[in-house]
Amino acid sequence: GGQDVLLTGSFNSWAELLPLAPNPATGTHTLRCCLPQGHYQFQYFVDGQWLLCPTQPTSLTEQGRLVNRWGGEPGRGGEPGRAADT
Repeated sequence: GGQDVLLTGSFNSWAELLPLAPNPATGTHTLRCCLPQGHYQFQYFVDGQWLLCPTQPTSLTEQGRLVNRWGGEPGRGGEPGRAADT
C-alpha cells in the first residue's frame, strides 16, 4: 500500500493531482467527488510513481499513454476515486 496516493484524469483535464484519503482499516485510499455521467480516463500517482490499477480497464490517451478508464455508470468500469491495493 502506498503512503501518498494521488489521482488525476480527464475529469480535471489532467491539471491537478488530487489526494486520496487513506483508510487504515481497509488498506485503501478514497476520494469522493461528483462527476457528470460520462467516460473518463485517469491515473494514480503513488509514492512518486505513475501506476495503473490492475483491476480497472485501460485505454490510451490522445498522446498514446496507457491509463485507466471509467465508463461513467455505476458498476461499469470501476470507481476512479477508489484505489484498492495501492
